[in-house]
Amino acid sequence: MKELIAANRSVRTSQVQDWIDDGPHSAQECSKLGLSDGVCSEDELEKLLEDEEPGLIDLLWSKLRTEESFLRRTLTFYRPQIAFIVADGVIAPGLSRSSQGGRSVIGVETLKHLLREAAEQKRVKAIVIRVNSPGGAALSSDLIWRETTRANESKPVIMSFGNIAASGGYYIATAAREVLAAPSTLTESIGVIGRKLHLGGLFAKVGITVDAVENGKRAGYTSPSRPFSEEEAQVVREQMRQFYEELFLEKVAEGRQKSRKSARQAAEGRVWTGVQALELQLLDQIGGLLGAFQAAQLEAGLPETKQARIVTYTKKWRWRDLFSLPFASPLSQERVFALLSGRWSIR
Repeated sequence: MKELIAANRSVRTSQVQDWIDDGPHSAQECSKLGLSDGVCSEDELEKLLEDEEPGLIDLLWSKLRTEESFLRRTLTFYRPQIAFIVADGVIAPGLSRSSQGGRSVIGVETLKHLLREAAEQKRVKAIVIRVNSPGGAALSSDLIWRETTRANESKPVIMSFGNIAASGGYYIATAAREVLAAPSTLTESIGVIGRKLHLGGLFAKVGITVDAVENGKRAGYTSPSRPFSEEEAQVVREQMRQFYEELFLEKVAEGRQKSRKSARQAAEGRVWTGVQALELQLLDQIGGLLGAFQAAQLEAGLPETKQARIVTYTKKWRWRDLFSLPFASPLSQERVFALLSGRWSIR
């Protein structure tokens, strides 16, 4: 393997071993070292591939439904539309789904696809995203932020926070045109954490031994059978610092039109209520879903007397999915909306 990498990158095998020993590396570091040819977002990569292999990036999304019935299209084709997207759960790679414990998972691939579909529909004049998330994977949050930014370039994106929109849940909101939350919404938590479970003591008690074949000084740094070495811990801390300083804080400052110093004063992982966040200028106003739809109509330039139609863009839910969690669940009402999408009269 090292020989193949060395030949592909036109370097010596010893240089490849140095890369391995000095890892793990961030995407930017890989580009600087020559391990990769550059850093770009997925949509930018798609543009590079379109000319080379037409059709290569086409994917089947059989479980997503953004289309309307023929009858409804015929009767309401003249009405402006506001797309409604629900982001409920922990942010993670892959498709939206329910975890083994029954909790909702925001799949980055699903949300990106729905955002792209809504942005491309000419009749959609604005997009409202209902966020109820404690955060999740940093990379997945950044990918959703990127797709939200792209959508916001063509039509206004409004964020509406539910019970909680913290960490990655707030990260994706920094790309929106306007952000609303309830007075008691737990939000912000502008920070980054990294950890692993050290189960070596437990393994020893129950008689479990671990053997591994490793190549590189830090190859087993994620193994639960041993703690981080001081050198490995320093690498993890540096990666966390880079994401916090160069990505998260920067996006908060830019999205909320604040200085880096001002954004830092509200950051460092602190959690605020909606009222406190408004005082810190981390939100635009206090309000619920109706307020978000009204803000979307205003940002889209639609007159108040014009009836707008809410079209739910969602993963295809089945009726039995409603009973996979109690109706007291924070976003159960949005699941009902997903099944019963219809008209909303916004005055």
